[in-house]
Amino acid sequence: MPPLDIRLDVPADTRCLRTLRLAIAGAAELAGFDEEAVGDVRIAVDELAAAVMSVADGGARLIADVEVGRGRLRVVGRLTRPPGSTPQLSPIAQDVLPRTTDHHWLGARGTFGLERVTATPTTP
Repeated sequence: MPPLDIRLDVPADTRCLRTLRLAIAGAAELAGFDEEAVGDVRIAVDELAAAVMSVADGGARLIADVEVGRGRLRVVGRLTRPPGSTPQLSPIAQDVLPRTTDHHWLGARGTFGLERVTATPTTP
């Protein structure tokens, strides 16, 4: 599969988490992730995006750039306006994210990212 870049733009409102999560899970499927890995990506996106959205000022949007390759997924998200406060991961997210991503981060200015690679991609 040739690399594919996807840009998602949603209101920074937790009611839009499902839309973001499903779109990025679809990208993980395109990358050839198995069902378990797609589920891991859903969880990671949900936790990171929820942390950023929870501190977003009214009217802000969340933009997520998704890079898809065979067996590889990278997501970088950011708010279109600086947040009112620093986003924090919940204790559950702090526990789960190291097990659902190969690398993740949450920035003070309303940014986040995750990377996941699967050793045995399925053929989409």
